[in-house]
Amino acid sequence: MKPQEAARTPMTCLDLPDAVLGKIRTPLWIFDFDLKRIVWANRAAVVMWRAETSDELYARDLGRDMSASVALRLKQYREDFLRLDTSFSEYWTVYPHGEPVSTRVVFTGIRLADGRIAMLCEAGEELEETPETRRSTDALLHTSVMITLTDMGGSALYRNPASRTSVPTNEQRLEQRLLRRQDYRRIQSALERDGEIRIVAEASTTRGTCWHEMTIRKCRDTVTGLEALLITEVDVSDLKDAERRANYLAHRDPLTRLANRGFIQQEGQRRLESGAEENRLQALLFIDLDRFKNINDSLGHSVGDRVLVEVANRISDIAGPNDIVGRLGGDEFVVLLHPLADREAIERVAIRICDALARPLSIEHHELLVTPSIGIATYPDNAGSIEELTKNADIAMYAAKGFGRNGYYWYSPSMADDAQRRMTIEIKLRRAVEQNELQVYYQPRVDVQTGRIVGAEALLRWTHETLGSVSPATFIPILEETGLIRKVGMQVLTAAVRQQLAWKGRGHTLNLAINVSSLEFRLPRYVDDVLGVLQSLGANPADFELEITESLLLSNDEATRQKLNALKDAGISIAVDDFGTGYSNLAYMQQYPINCLKIDRSFIMELDHHSAIAEMIISMCRLLNLRIVAEGVETPEQLAWLQARQCQEYQGFLFSRPVPPEDFALMLEAR
Repeated sequence: MKPQEAARTPMTCLDLPDAVLGKIRTPLWIFDFDLKRIVWANRAAVVMWRAETSDELYARDLGRDMSASVALRLKQYREDFLRLDTSFSEYWTVYPHGEPVSTRVVFTGIRLADGRIAMLCEAGEELEETPETRRSTDALLHTSVMITLTDMGGSALYRNPASRTSVPTNEQRLEQRLLRRQDYRRIQSALERDGEIRIVAEASTTRGTCWHEMTIRKCRDTVTGLEALLITEVDVSDLKDAERRANYLAHRDPLTRLANRGFIQQEGQRRLESGAEENRLQALLFIDLDRFKNINDSLGHSVGDRVLVEVANRISDIAGPNDIVGRLGGDEFVVLLHPLADREAIERVAIRICDALARPLSIEHHELLVTPSIGIATYPDNAGSIEELTKNADIAMYAAKGFGRNGYYWYSPSMADDAQRRMTIEIKLRRAVEQNELQVYYQPRVDVQTGRIVGAEALLRWTHETLGSVSPATFIPILEETGLIRKVGMQVLTAAVRQQLAWKGRGHTLNLAINVSSLEFRLPRYVDDVLGVLQSLGANPADFELEITESLLLSNDEATRQKLNALKDAGISIAVDDFGTGYSNLAYMQQYPINCLKIDRSFIMELDHHSAIAEMIISMCRLLNLRIVAEGVETPEQLAWLQARQCQEYQGFLFSRPVPPEDFALMLEAR
């Protein structure tokens, strides 16, 4: 017996003679879900399916050319038949021998003799449809748009395959479909007022929670004539996710993934206003990394970026779940704290951040130390808005830097005056640079053993008609931050070379040292510019020494090495300034053409109590055959210590402060 024949045996339960079945004009057939074949059909069905005989019809494999949409719809029928005693009525187009036949079909579940579920199909008369009607019927079956017809209570009267796939049960009502009750109330209100609504809402589906764009309008059920609702749904979850990601990225710093300035301004203002009623302090911590520029200049921006990411992680670990941690740009971070009870609680957070950042960072074989300067301002005591709060915390941060860095400082109204003064200084400094009003002073470099002036260091000074004498510690950082240091550097070099030539013309041949900013040195044409000044003025490069910071050498990059070698080949000496205050690594002394080390004044000041570092630097210089210059020598005892250890040169107030060129000339004549 063939499988089809075995499946047909249950039909004996109809207990109807073939003659009677043959007289039924309604096409009837049974479809086996597993075999995907018709296993029984009456004569009218055989004719409708354009078959010569029933056996020919039973032999057809209807699953061979079945579309995915039809297969899905049949799977839905089977699941509903297994669960419910129900039936469905739909317009279908079948394709016997490729010829379309459209008809309304009633589908009912039926059990076969072996217990499997099958489907009894009862067709009406073939429909005389226009091509447009037939195509629209077929599109309804295949479309991914979910189409549902419900009564006015939201119970489904019809679902197309896409809609049926999206619901766990066919009985899911519209109210159950929507996850947020306010969406359902909004729909009801709009339907009563306008008869239709378009809404994007969260929907409960077989795939979980999805975002659906729903269009719902009142209509009539063509079967009952009663009012109904036609609902079309499109899954826009991907668009929502993309929108959410875009919104996230728009409010996030791309490097650290912390909140960016825009989000802080927007969300921070909302937090301030909503927390004002709690009668607690709302504080903003403005965090700036001390000397971070040295890391970028010496080790490169890739290392600097990794430092920023690690700093962001450490600050985030300290912050509470309700705090906003953000990066404003560069090495500037902020933390908007959730309202706290008192200043002590806020200070504890600042101290924990300082301690967290004090732990060494190990990045690309470099062990780095990064310390923060933190400014603290509170709302509403210090500001009326998030913008003003940020500005005042920034001002307090600069105060923290002024008091030695690596700590925190509270904002006070008097600081605003200091900030205004700094802005005034910057404006006047720009004008002074443009008009070449900055002056070059010279501090003698003296032979330790003989006391003879053997050289000088060119130092920039600025005296303003209203501001008075402005400290280099104040205006040099401004020159670097604004980029003016590049222009000023060439002005100082030119003035110093001319002055050295003038002294040389009077019989005083001195080695003249000139400080170089990292920003200057990294300019592509820096070496050409320096040599161009010397050549244009007819100066001997061997009479000059360029002082660089040791942080510049840490990059260990080929460009730095090539520039230093080019300067050395031209005859210019290279000195490392303030040695011992940064990342002191003796290894690079042999990798670069270094001629001289300058011992920082901080080590000279500590000679009475802690002389080990100065001892080590002098010993190392002797081994590497480097010239030694001690800075900041102020007492005879310090000079005697240097003489006993055969240090070559020193400079400091013991001999002379930096002086104008005319005063320096008098010292040369007197000596």
